[in-house]
Amino acid sequence: MKTSLKVFLFLCSTFILNYTVSGYTFVDQTEDILNQAYGSLTNGYCFYIYNIVVTRESGDLEITSVNSVGSVNISSSAGNPISQTFANQWIGSISIIFIANTQGSFQIAVNGGTVIASIPFNCISMPYPIQQLNTGLTFIKYQDSYHTTLKFNVTRPISFDPNSPFFSVNSPYNCKFSALSTQNYAMSCSIPAIIPVYPVPKNIVVTIKNVLDTSQFFDILIPTFVKTIPTSETYSPSSQVYQDNLASPDCVKTFYLLWNGSLSGDSYYQTTTSTDVPITNFISSISLQKYKKVLANQNSILSLYSKSYTSLDNGSSSKYKMIVTQNYTSLEIASFDYLNINIPFRIKPVFGVTSWQGDRVVDYVLNSDTLNIPFVSEISIGSYTIQTKLNYPYGIFSTYRTIYQFDSVIVDLNYQMNLNFYGRASTTSGSVLDTNPPIINSLELIGIGGLQTLVRISVSSSSGFFKMVINFDFQMTSADLVSGSLQNGIFEKVWDNKNLEYIEKNGNGFIQLYDIAGNKVNSWVKSYNVSSIPNIIIQPQASVLERLSYPDITYFFFYQREMDLSTSAVSNTLYVNFTNVNKDTMVSLQIFDGIDKTFWGKWDNLLNLFSIDFTIQPRAIAGVIEWKLTYPLIEYYSYMLPYYGFNNQQLIAITPVSDRMPPLISKLVPTQTSSFISWDVTITDQYNGIKSGKFSVLGDYDLKPYNFSFVVDASSSPMTYQYTINITLPTECVNTVYTLNYVELTDKLGLTSFYEYQNMELPYKSQFLIDNNDINPFLPILADYQNRSIALTCTPFVDDPSPPELKEFSTSVSTLDVGSNQRDFDISFTVADYNNVSSISTRHLPFCYAHGPMLETYKVEAELVSNNPLYTAEFVCHMKIPYGFGIPSTGIYFSIHGYADVNSNIAGFTYFQLTQLTSSSSMPITFSRAIPVIRETSPIKQNSHTITLYGYQFGEDSQIKIEYVGGNSTSSTPTFLSTSVIIFDGITAGQKGYNISVVGSSVQSNVIQFTFPDTQPPVTRAPQSCPGIPECGGPTQGTCDGFGTCRCIKPWVGFDCQSQVVVIDPIIDPNNPGGGIDYNTTLPDGETITIKGIINVISLRELKPDGSLFIELPFNKWYYTNITGNSSDTLRFLYQSNITQNSLTTLVSVTLEFFKVEKEIIFANQPVQMLPSSLKYNIQLSEYSFNSKVNYLQVVMSSSIQASVEDTCTFQESNQNGENSDYFKLQINQNSLYGRFIKRGLVDNKIRSISNSLLNSTEIQSSQTSNFVSQFVGINIPNYSKSAILDPDFSLLIDSRPAKEQQTSVCQSIDDSGLSKTQKIGIIIGCVIFGLIIIISVTYYIYKKRQQTRWTNSINNKISKN
Repeated sequence: MKTSLKVFLFLCSTFILNYTVSGYTFVDQTEDILNQAYGSLTNGYCFYIYNIVVTRESGDLEITSVNSVGSVNISSSAGNPISQTFANQWIGSISIIFIANTQGSFQIAVNGGTVIASIPFNCISMPYPIQQLNTGLTFIKYQDSYHTTLKFNVTRPISFDPNSPFFSVNSPYNCKFSALSTQNYAMSCSIPAIIPVYPVPKNIVVTIKNVLDTSQFFDILIPTFVKTIPTSETYSPSSQVYQDNLASPDCVKTFYLLWNGSLSGDSYYQTTTSTDVPITNFISSISLQKYKKVLANQNSILSLYSKSYTSLDNGSSSKYKMIVTQNYTSLEIASFDYLNINIPFRIKPVFGVTSWQGDRVVDYVLNSDTLNIPFVSEISIGSYTIQTKLNYPYGIFSTYRTIYQFDSVIVDLNYQMNLNFYGRASTTSGSVLDTNPPIINSLELIGIGGLQTLVRISVSSSSGFFKMVINFDFQMTSADLVSGSLQNGIFEKVWDNKNLEYIEKNGNGFIQLYDIAGNKVNSWVKSYNVSSIPNIIIQPQASVLERLSYPDITYFFFYQREMDLSTSAVSNTLYVNFTNVNKDTMVSLQIFDGIDKTFWGKWDNLLNLFSIDFTIQPRAIAGVIEWKLTYPLIEYYSYMLPYYGFNNQQLIAITPVSDRMPPLISKLVPTQTSSFISWDVTITDQYNGIKSGKFSVLGDYDLKPYNFSFVVDASSSPMTYQYTINITLPTECVNTVYTLNYVELTDKLGLTSFYEYQNMELPYKSQFLIDNNDINPFLPILADYQNRSIALTCTPFVDDPSPPELKEFSTSVSTLDVGSNQRDFDISFTVADYNNVSSISTRHLPFCYAHGPMLETYKVEAELVSNNPLYTAEFVCHMKIPYGFGIPSTGIYFSIHGYADVNSNIAGFTYFQLTQLTSSSSMPITFSRAIPVIRETSPIKQNSHTITLYGYQFGEDSQIKIEYVGGNSTSSTPTFLSTSVIIFDGITAGQKGYNISVVGSSVQSNVIQFTFPDTQPPVTRAPQSCPGIPECGGPTQGTCDGFGTCRCIKPWVGFDCQSQVVVIDPIIDPNNPGGGIDYNTTLPDGETITIKGIINVISLRELKPDGSLFIELPFNKWYYTNITGNSSDTLRFLYQSNITQNSLTTLVSVTLEFFKVEKEIIFANQPVQMLPSSLKYNIQLSEYSFNSKVNYLQVVMSSSIQASVEDTCTFQESNQNGENSDYFKLQINQNSLYGRFIKRGLVDNKIRSISNSLLNSTEIQSSQTSNFVSQFVGINIPNYSKSAILDPDFSLLIDSRPAKEQQTSVCQSIDDSGLSKTQKIGIIIGCVIFGLIIIISVTYYIYKKRQQTRWTNSINNKISKN
């Protein structure tokens, strides 16, 4: 290619990608399809959004604004910056409204004048009328809405924006629309409120108007999702209101409503089943939250509603009504009032402040008589603010009754900054003024597999880098330094992106960067030429059109569609794929079964699909299980399956009873004596059984809780459990009130009820993590909440105002290298009560605290060493300091908090108090950066092959040392290596355990140990030859796997790779599941014949252990349904029949599936390749009444193939030596009906081996002539309890070897009088043998005659001699 042409193409591509007109670089990141929608605003105007990045080049002016100019067809325009970094880059969007039916281009200008790019547009108003292409719509319930899909004959997307005037929906329905494709639109509807008595329209009416003339319109009528009951029926649910009088001050107060609805009929408001009656609120603006089904049996269902209130709701009232519809008129069946809400405000601590300031440390002391533990602490150091939930005993160094002294240690690096404490106190520390913010010189996001990203940044800061936070989730600190210095260095760490809630859906990635002088900079990932987070699909813009750019689901298959959850958990697998698939990412599946757990999966290289293993716990609510599939960040919902052609893949829970209610306290009895106080707690659970419980009791003057817990034996699942909380009173008694302030009860499934007085969460977490609607364990006894407390009056009363004091303190080392692998040491200390009035409390174990810069804290609970005499106690803390703790300070600083006497006088020793006692109050630190340190590893299993190590200072020459249990050792070279992460292969499978370490530059890291339970040695299989002459058709047609199975090379198929696929259309018989085949072919003499094949399911046989027949039950009648749906790849037909044995009816379902194209499916965790034009039979049996537990079942299937003329040859053979499947073949000339029977089935939801039998007995007779051959096959099912699923399939093939060349063929022609080859050979052999017999007989006769003559002569001679 000529140089000039290369330059021309380069310049063209540069212009297309970047639109660079001036020195500024312009990048348009808009998805084109999003700005191709019809104009649907008033007068047909178009609303388009352009996502752009403008970067300042050398010599350009700073960027102050970016906007659109230069088109008379723009009605309005606005620039919306997302980020502006030092005026060098502008990231944001330009939103423009264009006049209808205009086209042209507009310009992008910087600073109101400099044009840097020109962008074309074409605004076409929405046409009128548009035609609906699909009818007979039905709704699918998902969460609290109902969903269907509308299809229109349009060529551009329609923007059903809520503000668009061209459409409306009749009241009381509220419907939203979003584009699935140019023609298809998801419609999601609900009824937010309804007033009795109010007529409910039988149809949802969607009115579409002409955007250019709104007087023109047409209506689309869709039958409502609302169910109604006739006038003759009534419905009266039982219900109860529980008002939570245990609300914490200024926190949540939950209002519970429970009702028990009859399951008879299918008639209630906003429901697909009769179990789903929501409560609507039509008076108060405060709506109910968290509707949840919690219990069910075959007769009724129990549902829970809750509403959270705070003190902000004080003075308001709420009223709720339960509504059903009768003859499409709303009817009130129950109402609930909640009047005069009055929740106390939280009492916030009021602090008086003093400070002690020494070398590099500021110690602030706060005095309060209103301290409630825990409380949320907010401290600011310059622009760095940390919110912490402070739990006992942090900072407490003196208490007496309700008077507290509390301290907070600030390690001062001598930078001048403002310090703010709890909004109550502020001061300035340090002498060096540094207001220069830190700078990110570069940012790299490197995908290392799954959703893990290696983040690498280069930072400059005059004071030094402290921390970077991305999306409020990922944090990198100064300890992550890999080269350079804190002032100018490179830092890296692995980010696990599974916390998708934190990822900005526009992909910009919000960055907060701090230095150690308290300066802060906000920016975005895209500001550093990083397009997005690796392996995350970014939503282009939040709009009703966003799904247009999403991948489609191309494959979706649940390993088990129906899950029997009656008694135990069931494991399952979802197999899924998408268009333009990214194999390096991960996918997640959230199951909404009342536990709502999320499961993760990854790409399976063998199946070429994503696979997600998941488990659903027993006793979920019966029926369709809703779910959400995330292909980060794209979300797909269970109601979307019909649109993607998988409407037969809904997940079904089968169970007679359901339990999603955690254990509750049904009775609470307090008791008080002179020596102890106690609570007898009765705990109940409906079906799951009680697993464990936790309780805490707190005294008014004692901030240290009394903690209690129990765990029920794993072998039992009690529905009722009695537990006693017992507190022995000290001899030095203090008048106080003890309160049960924390309860956590868990059932066998992990469902937990929870209550905590003073329960708090950090405000910034609430939008992602916090569920304030935990079910209160006191729910059944809320009216008796006073029983939570016991008031204790002591006689005699002991008044001791003096807490114990610390008198000795020492550390086991004098210095510490926080970059090494030896970061452990001990702190030993002694406390004493000098007045000898109150003995030291051995229940109050103190904590040792280490303090670093920027509010860095590490704590360890002490161990009691000695308590003799009673007024003195010795303690030790085993410190394990985190890597890099304390830098860039030159030391770490200590304090002790939480020791006490038995009168609940709690005390501590601040850092400054320690300085007065000992020189060990702080410890000098260094930070080596040449020692490899393993922080953690990826999850390790016994069969793990690839392992990831996370840590610090992995050098370029790093090798992994692996030492196996038993003495063998080896080394491995990383497949991926950076300073903070190593990925390597090569672990030998089946080991009992091994140690892993990293060695680099002759320095060895810490050792990570793994041990595993003993396992059985793997079974070695003997090699087997494969079928076919030559084997597997020869090297150009297939290869043998060494174990009896051929691996065919396309287009060859079959168990011996000597056949090819015949493309046909199936014949479907609605009377029985008999797949039919009609195929025309030509004989060698030119005659055209028809080949017909028939497959059928005949009967169910119960057999004895010896294989003899006990009973045969034929299938006399089948019920047929076409369930094909919208799939273009397959046809699906459902046949259902039943049989009755011993008064138990067994349902037999046969799903006949015809594959138009080649497709891989999964059955029994085994990939199965379905050929084009193949027929698959999915056979499912429900519970069967066996005559004996040792008997088994046999499903009998028949298959036959027949030619329309007799001058043909037939042949049949089978192969039962394959590892995974048995095969048989029925052949006429070169055409064969090929059957495959998988040797595994799903028996009681578990994978079980099954066998197959070729039947040819007096009861079932296969037959063969020259133009007809049939075979009966029995699929043998072991004795089962609940269900069995089988999956054979059939194909019509062309064989490379005609039937007449097979030795056991049967032929019919003029010259051979219908004799087969075998018969002819038999006649020939018979004639030969007969001739030989005659010859031998004659020869033998002559021989014997001569012998007789010789014998006679000999005798005569002897006689004559005598």
